[in-house]
Amino acid sequence: MREAQADHEIATVAALQKAVALALASAGEESGRITLLLHHLCLELGCRCAIYWALEAEGGTLHRQAHFSEVGSRADFFVTDCTAIKMAVGNGLPGQSVAGLKTIFVLPSTDSEDVRMAAASETGLRLAVVLPVYILDKCIGVLELFFAQTECPRSTLLLEVATSLFGSFLHVLLSKLELRENEMLFRQMSSNIQSLAVTVKEAARKERAIIDQALDVICSLDEKLTILKVNPASARIFGKEPAALTGHQLSEFLPPEQSVSTGQWFAQAKSDAEGATFENNILQADGKIVYVSWSVYWSSDDASFFCVVRNISERREVERLRQEFVAMISHDIR
Repeated sequence: MREAQADHEIATVAALQKAVALALASAGEESGRITLLLHHLCLELGCRCAIYWALEAEGGTLHRQAHFSEVGSRADFFVTDCTAIKMAVGNGLPGQSVAGLKTIFVLPSTDSEDVRMAAASETGLRLAVVLPVYILDKCIGVLELFFAQTECPRSTLLLEVATSLFGSFLHVLLSKLELRENEMLFRQMSSNIQSLAVTVKEAARKERAIIDQALDVICSLDEKLTILKVNPASARIFGKEPAALTGHQLSEFLPPEQSVSTGQWFAQAKSDAEGATFENNILQADGKIVYVSWSVYWSSDDASFFCVVRNISERREVERLRQEFVAMISHDIR
């Protein structure tokens, strides 16, 4: 049963990779391509409807950029008639997810103070999951999924992997659009762009293209925190290729003073069904420190930890500069 579940999740990731490639290769406007991928997400993750909320440039508002639900279904009525087009950060389920930069699970209820969750419950939607979507270290929006059952048919780790693929898809899509919109560059390099477009289109058809370029590290560790498997993003965060990490202890890549606390976080993830989320530092061979956030889940069936590791160095640097600025202003006022 354990192997069958693992095989099923691997097959789901492969199907999502193919869906990303198809959406990138399809013709049409940006919103249509996003809707196409949301359709595939619903099919593979078992949800009734999916909504992508994009974070606007000023960072204070979310707008519903694309969604998918079966036309004419009750879920479609909920999305189109009971969901606002815009939402302030901090308000509602999507706004709370962006404000806290965290995944949120909610069981909609007709007694809920959130009007949308009450409407979702009346529609027959029993579980809502909202996950932040990132490009590099920047949150660009949220993915909101609604299920017809209270138990999520997919693991939390699989949902986060799907969201990471969705972010990678947007990264490639937006990069293409920016290139297309630059008319001067198009005129100067039209022949090169045409050749590049063909190359990118062919590469997008390969199922491994997106996962190999994933910006987040996706890895598994055993109970003793030995690295079992890791994707190619390890080179950007750990400073080593997957082959150089497999079989090594995680503690080898941590500052000595953080080994104990990191072990405690993993112990908490093992005892808590919801896993653990924490931050620490990765120490690369050249002495460079990378600030990262971890989402860790324990699988008793596989006797392994499954982890998503994101580089938050840029966010930490911005926070440091903000604190220095506040301290300087406070000092000047005194």
